[in-house]
Formats: sequence, structure tokens, C-alpha cells
Amino acid sequence: MNKLLLVLVFCTLTGFGQKKTISGFITGFNNSDLVRLYDYETEKYIDSTLFSDNVFIFKNFINTEIPRQLRINIVSDHPFSTNLLIANEKVIVTGDRKDFPYDIKISGSKFQDESNVLNDKLKKLQKERDEIVVFWRTDVADKNEIYKEKLSKLNKRAEEIDFKRDSIKMNYIDKNPNTFIALEELNNLKEKYSKINLQQNYNRLKDEFKSHYYGKAIETYLSVGQIIEEGDLLYDFEALNQYNKKHNLSDYKGKYIFLDFTKEYCAPCETAIKELKILNEEYNNKIQIISFTSEKSKDYWKKGILRNTINWLCLWDGKGTESKTIMKYGVTGYPTFFIINPEGKIIKKIVGHEKGILEQEFKKLFD
Repeated sequence: MNKLLLVLVFCTLTGFGQKKTISGFITGFNNSDLVRLYDYETEKYIDSTLFSDNVFIFKNFINTEIPRQLRINIVSDHPFSTNLLIANEKVIVTGDRKDFPYDIKISGSKFQDESNVLNDKLKKLQKERDEIVVFWRTDVADKNEIYKEKLSKLNKRAEEIDFKRDSIKMNYIDKNPNTFIALEELNNLKEKYSKINLQQNYNRLKDEFKSHYYGKAIETYLSVGQIIEEGDLLYDFEALNQYNKKHNLSDYKGKYIFLDFTKEYCAPCETAIKELKILNEEYNNKIQIISFTSEKSKDYWKKGILRNTINWLCLWDGKGTESKTIMKYGVTGYPTFFIINPEGKIIKKIVGHEKGILEQEFKKLFD
């Protein structure tokens, strides 16, 4: 690209930037490739546009000076994405398709600059862990001893990486408590702190951070008390089905309850749904299956029920992952299942899904 074109691109991007939009110049994509802007807080896409000569502009942007965690998604021959922590600022995104997701440059936001400090410390570990995830997701027909040995080593390495990443994040939180990236990570890691330590970190926050979405989520988590475990009595809650009818979990005491915490477009959640359809037909007179969604958007959740043709009780409280119910049951990954006996006692907790695991549990109960 010659110098004149670079100047023209820069003028275009900075000109739009004065209107406080997100402007991008990213090479390697096709004209008319779709670019979408996702807001993690509302769990919705808030804008979309198309590439034109390597440039995209988001004209409709969040109207707040409080930063939000956003994600740029590019739909091309395969998906590309990168996260941003920004407010209503003049933001410019530059790079090439080969720079995704680690090396895209984002300028113009003081909040993203803070985030970059932490991201740079995590980048090497994140790349290694993402490579492990690719191995996990690769479909292997012959899972021989060599494969199993490699899998075992990679599982152990993933645990080491997770521990190191959490340590780096906690150290950053300790040294930079009143920054928005530290607040976000404190919320993400809240289950890994003791309640006493988390309360101490929360107490250090200024009011503007306590009143933020993530600050309120931490406050809710601190208020739920002891997390539900096997052997405890069920924690009762009220939520709506897709027809706006209220249901309480305690309404179903007297028979076995299979409580399924789920979310949309979660691969293991969807494989679990397929298994639950079969089990619901076989055992529906012996056990009540209840799926509780972590989705904030009611429409998104209802479309998922239709897409997956679910015919058992599905519930929603509109709080997303910050729901008091989700926090009380200690749900940190999806799907998570609880089996509750007729007396209301939690007799089994299952995290994640593998083919046949739910059938095994149902057979233990009823066959």
C-alpha cells in the first residue's frame, strides 16, 4: 500500500473516530465480509457492517462513558474475533487477518490500554492453551494408548497454564484494584477466592466500580452464602417458562428432579439435549427434567427451545450468568446437572457432558 493510500485510510478512520465510532483497517479480508459487534453485558449483537477496501466502520455505538466488554466478529471463510474493553471513545482497530486473535492493534481507549497490559502478560500462555483446545476438539477415530498418553499430558499442562494465568490475573487485581479490567477479572475469578478474600477485594473498590455490572455481580455472589453441594437440600428459586408462567423448583418435590443448567450454542449442552430427549421419553413418569438457562435474552432463549425441539420444562430468570440461582448452585461451566431426590436432597452433581453419562445415572436410579 503506498503512502498516499495510507494517509487516506488514516484520515478516514480518525475522521470517523471524532464521532466516537469504532473504525477498522484490517487487510486480508474480502469486500462485503460481514463484521459484527457483540456486547457481553446484554448478550446481544449491537451493530453490524461490511468490509469495503479493508475498512469497516461501526456507526451505531454504545452511548456510555462506562466501558463495556465487546467482541468484534468477522464472518469470512472461517470466523475471526477479538475482544475490546472500551467506552464511547474514538477507537481504531488495525492489523491483518493473520494477527487474529492475539496481535490485532486497538488504539484510542484508555480502558483497552489497561487491558493490554494484562493481555501481554497472558499472551504466551493463552496461545499454548488455545493449541491444547484445538487438540481436544479434534475428532480422533483411533484413541489408542499414544493418543491417551498425549491427552493426559496436555490435560495436566492445561491445569498448570490455568493456575499460572489465574495467578497473573490475581496479582494484577491486587496491584490495580480500581481499573475496569481488574474488576472484570475479579468477577470472572470470584469462585476461586475465599469469601473473606473476595469481600476484602470488593471493599477496596470505589463506588463507581461497585455500581458497575461486574461490581453488582460480585455483590450478589457474596450475598448467596454457602454454595450448594452434594448432600445439601435444594435451593428453591422462582423463574418463568417460555409462556411467562412462574415455576418454583420446590413445586416438584415428591419426585426425582434432574436440574440442567445450560446455555445456547454450547456444544456439550446440545449433545446433552439429544440424550435427554431419549431419557425423557423413557423416564418422564419417574423424574422431572428442568433446564435452567444462563441466557439473558428471553428471545434468544426461546428460539433455542424451538431450534432444539425441547419438550420438558425450561426456565429463565433474565439475569444471565449473574443469576443468584446460578451462583448459589456454583455453576461455572455448562452444562452442569444436579439430581435431586424426592425429599429435596442433592444426591449428584455432574459437570460437563460425555456421551452416555446421563443414561448411566438414570439407570442407577431406576433400573
